[in-house]
Amino acid sequence: MRRFVVLFGLIIIAVGIFGMACPEQSLAVVLHWPAGVLLLVAVAVRVVFGMVLILAAPRCRFPRIMYAVGIAALIAALVIVLLGANRIQSVVQWWFHQPPLFVQSVYVGVVLFGAFLVYAGFARPRNERRSRASLKLPDAR
Repeated sequence: MRRFVVLFGLIIIAVGIFGMACPEQSLAVVLHWPAGVLLLVAVAVRVVFGMVLILAAPRCRFPRIMYAVGIAALIAALVIVLLGANRIQSVVQWWFHQPPLFVQSVYVGVVLFGAFLVYAGFARPRNERRSRASLKLPDAR
């Protein structure tokens, strides 16, 4: 499952870099999708993402954060369903009309979040997994 976390992180980084480089085209891709398709994709991506994070959390760095982000993704999917297709289409329209600098700054956060997922998805090397009690440090005199 950790590999899927890393894969999601890499995809998120790629989307963020594309959004920083081409803020006008970043949402033009989905701007003309039918509202129902947009809703279905938004919900499906969040459900899959949330489940992957929840299932992979025990084997990742920062398991509590990964678990919390997975729960947040599932809640976001539920909120999107409750909002409905027309409101999601309105959010996409609103986002499309924001200044490019604002959109680029949001995508910087997207890249950082993707980098965090990649880092968290890689397990620590075995020699770093020792507890503090098992470390034999010399007495400080």
